[in-house]
Parts: sequence; C-alpha cells; structure tokens
Amino acid sequence: MPTEGMVHALNRAHSLLAPGGRLVDLHPSVETARVEADGVSIGNLDAEQADRRHAAAEAALARALDEGLFAVEGEREFWFWTYGDSIEELRDHVCASWQRSRVGDPLIARARDAVRADRGTVLRIAEHVRITRLRPVDRR
Repeated sequence: MPTEGMVHALNRAHSLLAPGGRLVDLHPSVETARVEADGVSIGNLDAEQADRRHAAAEAALARALDEGLFAVEGEREFWFWTYGDSIEELRDHVCASWQRSRVGDPLIARARDAVRADRGTVLRIAEHVRITRLRPVDRR
C-alpha cells in the first residue's frame, strides 16, 4: 500500500476512535525477517520489497505525527519469533500468512543441514517489530 493509503487509514482510524481511545500501531521494521537455527541467523527470507513496504509504514506514521493527528504515548521495538518443528512448517506458515515473502530453497537447505548436524536444533523466524501507542489529538 502506498504511503498515502496508509496515511488515509490512520486518518480513518482517528475518526473512528471513541473518546479516550488509543490506537496501537504494530508493524515490522525495515530489517528483513530471517530464519535462525538455535538463535543464529542462517539467512533472510526472500521478501519482495518488504523493506519498502515497512519503510512506507514508518513514513505514514511519521507524517500522521507531523500533521498533528496523533501523539506518541509510548513505543518499543522487540524481536518476534515464530517457531516451527521443521523448516517445511515455517515455509508453509510464511507461504500462507505473509504477503509476497517466502523461505527460499537455499535457506531451506541450510536449515536442513543445521538440523541434520544436530537433531535438537531449534528453528525459528525472527522479525524485528515496532509497537507504538498513539493518542488521538483533537483537531477541532
């Protein structure tokens, strides 16, 4: 979605909030999600223009703040992990749930090698995420 569409969505959310309500914005950072084996990165997902989409979300939020639509009450960044019993399970999860991202064949091979070397290897997808609590500013 282009930045303008995201700003429009923030304007719409502003108009729908009940008095005293808050908006929570949660989106991945521009850092590409990766697959980890025992907490060590073995490679990034193939994420077609994800960095641009996530940068557009950051820009839309910044624009809404600059325009005085919302005030930030708090924000945090954190790592969100999705665990799988196999790389195939993680691949299928990404395929079913993520927009234009996939676990590529070379990454699948590296994950399989890691598990083959140590059957106790824990596989996960790591996403760097930002959450922001926003208070609507009265624009009357």
